[in-house]
Amino acid sequence: MKKLGLVAALMLGGLLAGSNIATAQDTNQPPAPKKKGPTIERMLDRMTEELKLTDDQKTKVKAVLESSAEQMRGVPADQRREKRQEVRAEESKKFKEILTPEQFEKWQGMSQKRGKQAPPGDQKQSGTSSQ
Repeated sequence: MKKLGLVAALMLGGLLAGSNIATAQDTNQPPAPKKKGPTIERMLDRMTEELKLTDDQKTKVKAVLESSAEQMRGVPADQRREKRQEVRAEESKKFKEILTPEQFEKWQGMSQKRGKQAPPGDQKQSGTSSQ
């Protein structure tokens, strides 16, 4: 009888220990990727605040930012730098049409400042070329 109780206790302990192992987090999985760079909403909010965009401008700028993001989606890493330059040039043309000359000049300053504050990984890609 004592053996049966001991066996039952060992089995119960084994089940509890096994369930902890089964539900333990797998530490070999990489963490979920973080979004790099500012989101469209944050960029739009910043531009609205800094440039004092009208509602009409805000709508148009948002469309440009969304279009730019869509164009960059799925671009292979080895082609990203070149594509980013193309997209930014197109963005600049569109913003020049949407913004007043004063707003456009201020936006260019914001863009240059943001480029200088690029994360270390991005500096390797954009640091040495003149733009």
